[in-house]
Formats: sequence, C-alpha cells, structure tokens
Amino acid sequence: MRDWRENQRTVQLSRRYGMPLVSGGDRHGREPNAALNLTNATDFGEFASEVRTGLSHVVIMPQYRRPLPLRFIENFSDIVSDAPDHGLGWTHWTQRVFRRCDDGEVRTLGELHGNREPVALAIVTAVFRLLCNRYVGPALERAMPPTRELG
Repeated sequence: MRDWRENQRTVQLSRRYGMPLVSGGDRHGREPNAALNLTNATDFGEFASEVRTGLSHVVIMPQYRRPLPLRFIENFSDIVSDAPDHGLGWTHWTQRVFRRCDDGEVRTLGELHGNREPVALAIVTAVFRLLCNRYVGPALERAMPPTRELG
C-alpha cells in the first residue's frame, strides 16, 4: 500500500547497500498484500534466517497495478464491512475497533455507542461502500491514472 516512487527508492536502497529486499506492511483489510516474499521457510524463524543470509525473493501481485487511491478506498471499505465468518464472532466492524477509555478499560466502538455506528462514521462508511460498489468502483478505477510498475 505504498506508492511506486517510495517502493522504487526502497529498491535502490537495497541495491546500494547490498541488503535483501523484503516486502512488508501491516494489513488491516482482507486483500493480501500486493508485495509478497516467496520463501521455503516453514516458520518465521527460518524466514528471518533466509533474509539474514541475503536470500529474499519479492513478487509483485497484479493488484499493485491498480490505482493506489482506489486500493486505499477498497481497503477502508473492507475494514468497515461486516465479517460474518469472524473467528471471534465480531461480525460488525464496530466490534473490531477498540479504544482505551479514561478509566483504563479497553472497549469496542460498539460498546461505546450502543452497538451502533456513530452518525458521522455511518456517513463516511456509507460513502466508502458506495465508491466500492460494482457500478461506481470500476468507473472510479477508469478515471484514475494507472500505477507505474517497479523497474
């Protein structure tokens, strides 16, 4: 979820200092990262050992070519969508957003707002869902300039 220029500078730094290039990022949506590390490791320790020895293969997935602003919109829309298959039963997004309150307790946004979206957030989330629907999303994508590829 970084732009082409920033990723290109990262590639240049990797080459300049002879360090392995590693993909990464903290994803909160449902779409897999657009930059992935390929590895034969069976656990994180083995993967870290590969990287320490200079072995790192990064693959750029097709969604990287899609406009970054649209991918951000879709990612936010994923975050604020229902997740009926959530492993802990947190199906509504307000059950998956937490806040440490003044009394030190951590509560969900749903607990703080009577299991409803605050009105201002309901408006924002509705707009993002509209931008991602099957009619508006493709039109929005065509209106945005394509993302350049890493060279």
